[in-house]
Amino acid sequence: MRSAGVAALFRVMGPVRALRVTALGSVYAKGDALVPGLDAWLASLFDDDHLDATCTTLAGASEPNPEAQQREAQLRAGIAVRDRKIRNYRLLPDDQNTVTLGADWIAETQRERTGLERQLGEHLPGGRAHRQ
Repeated sequence: MRSAGVAALFRVMGPVRALRVTALGSVYAKGDALVPGLDAWLASLFDDDHLDATCTTLAGASEPNPEAQQREAQLRAGIAVRDRKIRNYRLLPDDQNTVTLGADWIAETQRERTGLERQLGEHLPGGRAHRQ
């Protein structure tokens, strides 16, 4: 669970003594410490005061998000460009200077590609399903 999720749990349930956060950011919690507060929070989403907003949020979560689709298309296009560059670098002649330079270019392009792949899997805050 990310730190924002932990902060949300603290807002909902107050401090929970059964939580243990590791240096790497993992959170371990006893279920019996979380479930009652989580149940109460979930129930509050469907009470008379929040039902309309909850239904709107849930309905919006299944609709396509044009900004997210555009971002994903741009990232995929960037990955395809890096793939093409790597294929071309591998076709360079096999002399010593070119091999060294080509290996450096491949490593740099692979780092760029990995960064784009990582972004592809990230969720950006502000999506319809998370509006309050």
